[in-house]
Amino acid sequence: IDAVKPKRTKFSLEMVPWLVTDTPENYLKLLKAIDRAEFGAHIDAANLVITPRLYFNTGAMIREAFALLGPWVVSCHAKDIVMKGGPGTISFHLDEVPPGEGNLDYRAYVAEIGKLGRDVPLMLEHFGVPEYQRGLRFLKSIARAET
Repeated sequence: IDAVKPKRTKFSLEMVPWLVTDTPENYLKLLKAIDRAEFGAHIDAANLVITPRLYFNTGAMIREAFALLGPWVVSCHAKDIVMKGGPGTISFHLDEVPPGEGNLDYRAYVAEIGKLGRDVPLMLEHFGVPEYQRGLRFLKSIARAET
């Protein structure tokens, strides 16, 4: 950031379980440590779901992430998540699916992005054309309902 000195862009890291950006709290610590106006936050709500507890309470998880990171949010990813396993098994597995085909609370997600009061892209990722089309239709239906 210091070498490039961006004027119209922000640098951000994706929220993933294997980086320091694994939780909103850790992301906030990183933002404060770097302390540059050109460093922003990228929220991927599906990547924040790392436990069954979070899986079954994604609305609160999303609201908490935006409460902590809202001023820094510059972009978001759109995908959904399905948990396999659970009762009767010792472990669980999380799979990415198109928006609307999993358990992520997209009403909360879209509402929180809207509350930011600025243009923040919500970008679909990791799918083929049919999945992108289904996900886009779902996101548009949620956006219409939230406005």
